[in-house]
Amino acid sequence: MYKVIFFLISVTLLCLSCNNEGYKETDRYMEIDNQDLKRELAFYVDSLDSIHKGEDHVIRVYCRDISNILKRYTISDEIDYDSWNRCPYNFKSKVHGKDILFVMWTANPRQSLAMSPVFKLDDKSFGKEVKKYFPKIYKKYGLKDSRYPQIIYEPDLIYLTFLRNKLIGKYRSRGLPGEHVPVNINKKIIYM
Repeated sequence: MYKVIFFLISVTLLCLSCNNEGYKETDRYMEIDNQDLKRELAFYVDSLDSIHKGEDHVIRVYCRDISNILKRYTISDEIDYDSWNRCPYNFKSKVHGKDILFVMWTANPRQSLAMSPVFKLDDKSFGKEVKKYFPKIYKKYGLKDSRYPQIIYEPDLIYLTFLRNKLIGKYRSRGLPGEHVPVNINKKIIYM
């Protein structure tokens, strides 16, 4: 009888002592299989590293299906996490040692500020991601919604258009990831 009680108490204590606090989830990265996209991202990573010189910044790629054969990848350089609650990234990859955060446009249908995102990071994960990618801002401000002085940073976006996985258009402009930009298809300029 004492052996059974001792066994049950031991198993209960063992189960209670197990938690995931010490568990560290490793980063998982998707591999970019399209060489044109990988080459454009590598060029962008190298260019930005020389501009930012050690300052916090991330590269996000907004992925959008224009049709079942036309795809748009909009590359953005971001120095703050302001948009992450409204438009979180869905997966990440790595190019030249730099994390690239991918946002699936269909998973974040934000046509207006009244809409909520389909997916979002829980508060604990959000804090970890901000701390990882923006350590200087996190150290100074934490996760405050408003930080002063606010910086207006509007770098050019790179709009890459692919037809059947072949790069057919590259356009550089300030704007938003979902904007229509000119693409040359069969010697005709089309805005998409």
